[in-house]
Amino acid sequence: MKFKKSYNPNVFYSSVSVLVFILFFVLFLPDFSLKYLKMTQEFLTAKFGWFYVLSMTIIFFSVLYLAFSRFGNIKLGPDHSVPEYSNISWFAMLFAAGMGIGLMFFGVSEPLMHFLSPPSGTSDQAVAAKEAMNITFFHWGFSAWACYGIVAVILAFFSYRHNLPLTLRSAFYPLCKMLYEMRKREKIVRCLEVRY
Repeated sequence: MKFKKSYNPNVFYSSVSVLVFILFFVLFLPDFSLKYLKMTQEFLTAKFGWFYVLSMTIIFFSVLYLAFSRFGNIKLGPDHSVPEYSNISWFAMLFAAGMGIGLMFFGVSEPLMHFLSPPSGTSDQAVAAKEAMNITFFHWGFSAWACYGIVAVILAFFSYRHNLPLTLRSAFYPLCKMLYEMRKREKIVRCLEVRY
């Protein structure tokens, strides 16, 4: 079986190199990698937890703004297109694909995990139970739907409205267009392709 020639070797091999390095690190140095990754997680949680919550809040209100402002009337496809499915069908597909199976498993296991091992380290069971449910609602509530929604809108808008590839890097099209005019596009776009 031959690879298609449509892939970019620089992007492909850079991405594979990063993945192989991480895989090697985890497989052959498990104790060291566990210690390092746990330390990194604790650092990020302690120093940037606020940024995560702020980002989720901004995304949530951005999705609400997009839905209820004049931008909510922009078609995600060509001007003459009509929806192939009703709103109820779309909701059912999104729920089944994005949340359905996750809720079946994590809907029970995540609150139990946070209750048995509370992130704050509290020994009070009532506080631990409340904290566990708060974290679970944060992960599976409106903020999670907002994240799914913003990614869906970005993918649909740039793919179906501007005929760009169905990838997250297409969201950087306006920035890349500006950089192209400044003659700095190539290296930055390659970095974005490796990242996304």
